[in-house]
Amino acid sequence: MTTEHEAAERAETYNTAHMPDLGPRTWKGESFPGGWLMNPQGEDLEWRTGVVCLIVLDDGRIIEESSSMPPDWIIAKHTATGG
Repeated sequence: MTTEHEAAERAETYNTAHMPDLGPRTWKGESFPGGWLMNPQGEDLEWRTGVVCLIVLDDGRIIEESSSMPPDWIIAKHTATGG
C-alpha cells in the first residue's frame, strides 16, 4: 500500500509533467482501498470548483478527476472499478 507521502510525491511529479498551469503544489490525500484521492493545496484554490484532483492508485496509475464531483463519489468509482 502506498503512503500519503508517496502518493503526494507521485501527484507532484504528475502535476509537473502534465499540468504545468497549476504550478508547484503540495498535495493532501484521502486513502481508499487501492489508492489515494489527492487534492492540490493553496489559498488560490480554496473557493474554486472543478479543480483537478488526482487518483493515485497503488498499481502506479494516476487518473485525473474533477473536484466538482463529491469526494465519496470519486472514491466509490475508483474503488468499485479498480481505477
